[in-house]
Formats: sequence, C-alpha cells, structure tokens
Amino acid sequence: MRRALAVITTVGALAIGGSAYASQATGTSAPQKQTKPAAQTAQVTGTLTNFDSASNTLTLSTPNGEETFVIGSTTMLHQGRKAITTSDLANFAGHMVTVRYAESAGGKTVETVDISRRGATPKPAATSGTAKQKKP
Repeated sequence: MRRALAVITTVGALAIGGSAYASQATGTSAPQKQTKPAAQTAQVTGTLTNFDSASNTLTLSTPNGEETFVIGSTTMLHQGRKAITTSDLANFAGHMVTVRYAESAGGKTVETVDISRRGATPKPAATSGTAKQKKP
C-alpha cells in the first residue's frame, strides 16, 4: 500500500511540475516573432512547350493559355520516379507536365516538376492483329 501511494504521489508531482514548466516555457514574457504570410502555392498541368536554360524559365501550354515559370535552385524535377536535371528539360518538349509552384510578388517559382512518361499524344489502342471481316 505504501508503494502504491508513493507511485501515485510521484506521478502527481511530475504531472504538476511538468505542466508548470510547460506553461513557463510558453509564457508571453518574451516577444514572439511574427511570420510572413506563406506564399500561395498552386498546381497546373499542361504541355511543355519550351525550356530556356539561360533564364531557367519553363513554358507550358495550358487550357488558360501559355504560362511561364521560373526554375529555382531547390526545384525538384522528376519523370515518373526518376530524378532529372534542368539540362534534361529541353528533351521533354511535347510531354505532359504537372508543375507545383509558389506565387509571390507576381512571379511563379517552381517547387516541383513532374513529367509524364509519355508525350502529349496518346498511343493508338492495341489490336489483336486480326482484321475484322465485313459482313456481305
């Protein structure tokens, strides 16, 4: 019985001490930093029409017209599961691309680029190799 009472007392003391420490650590005595509002992130899918390596700009043809994006130093580029580099982007003209970007101060900075494994034009449907016979 003494042992159980000792355990309960210890747990209670730790709970009270822990909550006092937590409230002290999160107290309002120190001024808190105000964070900048996060940049708006968005995603768009379209056909890759051009990549300019000199200015690191990517141009997509989307249902809303052509859109241009800036490739940053931290941009992640993928084709399926394979990571690619910016020097590879020019080879993917005509492919469907999904771009996730952050928009701030009127500019669109790319966070990720996901390139489809196929080009924009779908492959024709496979046939069984036998021609259908016309009925007379």
